Amino acid sequence: MVTMGAERAAESTDMPVAIRRRVLVKHPSFRWILLGNMVAVMFSSYFIRLAWSNVAASASQTLGSTAYQLGLFVTLFYIGYVPANALGGVLIDRFGSRRVLVTALFLLAGATGGFGLIETASQGLVVQTLMGISSGSFYAATIKVSSPWFTKKERGFAFGFLAMAGPLAIVAANLIFPRIIDHLGWSQLYYILGIYAVALATFTFLVVPADAPSAEGTEPDLGISHVDEHGGAYFGARLLLVCLAGFGASWGTYGFTFCSNLLLVKSHAFGAEKAATVVVMFGLGGSIAIPIYGLLSDRVAAYRPQFVILGLLIFPMVLAIFGRQTTFSGFCLAGFALGVSAFAFWPLISAILADQVDHRRLGFSAGVANASWQSANVLVPLAAGAIVDATHSLAMSLLVLAAGPMLGAVCLTVLIGVSKKARAASKV
Repeated sequence: MVTMGAERAAESTDMPVAIRRRVLVKHPSFRWILLGNMVAVMFSSYFIRLAWSNVAASASQTLGSTAYQLGLFVTLFYIGYVPANALGGVLIDRFGSRRVLVTALFLLAGATGGFGLIETASQGLVVQTLMGISSGSFYAATIKVSSPWFTKKERGFAFGFLAMAGPLAIVAANLIFPRIIDHLGWSQLYYILGIYAVALATFTFLVVPADAPSAEGTEPDLGISHVDEHGGAYFGARLLLVCLAGFGASWGTYGFTFCSNLLLVKSHAFGAEKAATVVVMFGLGGSIAIPIYGLLSDRVAAYRPQFVILGLLIFPMVLAIFGRQTTFSGFCLAGFALGVSAFAFWPLISAILADQVDHRRLGFSAGVANASWQSANVLVPLAAGAIVDATHSLAMSLLVLAAGPMLGAVCLTVLIGVSKKARAASKV
């Protein structure tokens, strides 16, 4: 589906590039090329972010970091990342997705390459914060760029590809980074990632159409909780509930992603290679499940919240099974099953958000939503780490992670009720 807004926007750039873009935009496959570009952006965001979990051990020897400082690297990344989501959403609505996205990618490239030059832990903490700030606009931009090109009944499948970026990055990071570090060192890894980010920024500039700040010509499809002007009073409540639901889901999914290596090493004395293999299985499970779950949800698009609730309720049960394993093979199998349950609901949460929000406010709304979702990543490593230090129990730390999805299920249940009231108000 090629929108009039996208066509008009493509004509506003400098002439040589604009001509090439107009030809590309009118091609039937363009929306899939565009979606692939957005998947690459989200993949790169996670991929670069996950480098620290692989280099922390070797970098700590170079920097003389304490265990507490190592945890702060992740926390400070998200301290920069979370507020940048909301600010990035505002800038995207005002100046256009391509301009903000390309600028952010170049900033990320500079910060990533610069991280390879650090010599002290304090320098690293500053650069990690800058990396978080430069990554903050990616989610809002990719959602706003992608959503107009797919109808409501296609968004679950399309956003499934966007959501695949997370688990694919987990798999790739754990397969690639240890080998680069062993052969070249952790500093060189960040130089390579910086060059990679420059290449992606250039490709994104060439592919993504320039969009008008007002994003004219695109209106949302009627989703489960979309309402007209009489139901507009419910907008804030619906956005808040989606924010809280995503926070709970992120607490469980990415809490496990960032803490699992450490938890397995500390609780079961796994070596780094075995722990990474379990996480790879976790990522593979998510990669397989996400597009299938998104495609199924498109068949019953009006019931996406119920699908997400089901996934959120299954996740804690699978997490409990994972915590009861005692063998490496058992952890691998349970890790795969956990990945299936942990990531499957993410494209649906994004689709629910896009269904409800006028496209002209989608950048801001997506930025605020993702800021709330990712704030869980600031808190959950500290909470899980404290539980492990106090109890030395994997099961107890996983119980902490399970609390988030339960909260998310409650919020979406309330959202369904609020949506019904909003639809009723819109008919008055």
